[in-house]
Amino acid sequence: FDRCVLEFDFVPLADSIKFQYVFGSTEYQSYTCSNFSDVFGFFLSGPGINGPHSNNAKNIALVPGTTSCPVGVNTINGSTASNCGNFTPPCTNNGIYFVNNIPLPRTVGYNGFTTVLTAKSAVTPNQTHHLKLAIADGTDRILDSGVWLKEASLTSATQTVVNCGPYT
Repeated sequence: FDRCVLEFDFVPLADSIKFQYVFGSTEYQSYTCSNFSDVFGFFLSGPGINGPHSNNAKNIALVPGTTSCPVGVNTINGSTASNCGNFTPPCTNNGIYFVNNIPLPRTVGYNGFTTVLTAKSAVTPNQTHHLKLAIADGTDRILDSGVWLKEASLTSATQTVVNCGPYT
């Protein structure tokens, strides 16, 4: 329900990309560790990308330090449960990345949100890639989630020129 998708093509100048974001949800606290959670992802496709999603895309919205744990209410929260929804460690107990927003005054209209996270991936320089940013209610139509993207944070790693003897 309430699906929102933004997608575009881009050509990176170097061999990696990254951008910063924050995920927030009204589902935090009341529906943490349930099968009642919203979904979102940043799906990257292009040359050399071989993921399990449409167009061989891979999700780069991952819990820091993992290679396959998607960011969400059941993977980043204040719970200490060893099983959280359909997830088990290391996809759970990632409270270090969680901000509880229940006490007043609230900073945003969500019960909780993540710390600033970084989506990153290797890419093929000078080739067209596709990025799809998507979010939707998972089971209900009333409790919403959102993602904030840091302005101007989508960058491609810079190329470094080194001194190779008399030539640069």
